[in-house]
Amino acid sequence: MKKQFFLFFSLALLSCEGNENAESIDPIAGEQNLTVGAEDLLKQKVASIENIFYSIPSPTVTIEIIEEAGAVFDVQLTNNPQKLDDYTSKAERALNMGVYGADVNYCSAFNKTADVMMLLACTRSLGEELGLESIFNQTVIDRLNDNRENADSVQAIITSTFWEIESKLEEDDRPELAALIVIGGWVEGLNIACGQAKLNANNEKMIGSIVDQSIALDNVIRLAQLYSSSSTTIKELLESLEDLQSSFAKIEITESPGESKEEEGIPTIGVKIDRKISNEVLEEIMSKVHTIRTEIVE
Repeated sequence: MKKQFFLFFSLALLSCEGNENAESIDPIAGEQNLTVGAEDLLKQKVASIENIFYSIPSPTVTIEIIEEAGAVFDVQLTNNPQKLDDYTSKAERALNMGVYGADVNYCSAFNKTADVMMLLACTRSLGEELGLESIFNQTVIDRLNDNRENADSVQAIITSTFWEIESKLEEDDRPELAALIVIGGWVEGLNIACGQAKLNANNEKMIGSIVDQSIALDNVIRLAQLYSSSSTTIKELLESLEDLQSSFAKIEITESPGESKEEEGIPTIGVKIDRKISNEVLEEIMSKVHTIRTEIVE
């Protein structure tokens, strides 16, 4: 399903971009034929898109990191269901569909069934407004309800459903909405991590999970750049994300020889990368993440 999604994504991307050197027109047949150069370009874009999406941690993965770090559940970190009716534009609905989706995973990780079902209803409502009712339907709701006591099953169902949603948006030539869902989910996951870090100020693993998001942020920015010219919302988000990137750049990175190992009989020495963050930079990152999240949910 992911490979199918990437194909839809790349084709939609190509259809929206002009490239004078990448294609030729047959004046007799009136058909558009891709040259060898265009085929190479397509491969490059598909590879680039795969790197972007595979490197963005899903809400499920983000929650796993938080849970392993000894997180304590706090419902205040989730988006208020009462804000649902405030989201009237397609961009707002897509962004907050991602937010509520991340919140569903957060609550399910702590077996908060009542919160899961409430937030799930919000996600479903936004999906209907975006024309995704054929995917996020009663069958999915029933499956979630039947598995509500099994956090792993709930997260698996949600993750699978979101990939279908994104694929559907690509088919309908609305790829920017799929990008907004991904960005909204990522920002909410990071915001939850920051909130948990405040509750666990001395938890190095929790703080480390935030520091490690610098790589994912680079790819989120690349994703936003693909659509910044066609979406005002994404353009504004891109500016905030790039500002956040400048704070992540203040993290001290040192490299040292890692463990020696043998690959196919050849001894090799890896590289160990250590990231050190000051309290001031951590507070700066947390503040900016909170601001971006507030821009999305408010």
